[in-house]
Amino acid sequence: TISHHKGEVYPVLNLQERVLNVLSVKYVDEVIIGAPWRLTSNMIKNLNVQVVVEGDVYHKVTIREETEDPYEEAKKLGIYHRLKLDCTITTESIIERIIKNRIR
Repeated sequence: TISHHKGEVYPVLNLQERVLNVLSVKYVDEVIIGAPWRLTSNMIKNLNVQVVVEGDVYHKVTIREETEDPYEEAKKLGIYHRLKLDCTITTESIIERIIKNRIR
């Protein structure tokens, strides 16, 4: 589904690598493999989700037009938070560096 929503070059990391990266964040309790693209109120309630966080780097990536807001329910419930990230390293910048270095 990531490829469907973000384009063919995504994801760069395989599933195991992505899960391990997310689990390494000290604020993450668990990772749901195979989670749907959109959060539902039922999912939030059944899993006792208390906070949904998104980094603002995500918005620099073009998402396909037909995609609805995956965080709509979390926003309605007041548990959505968007973090301002100061990091300038993105997946796109890493891919650009790899391509540039291959051309040399």
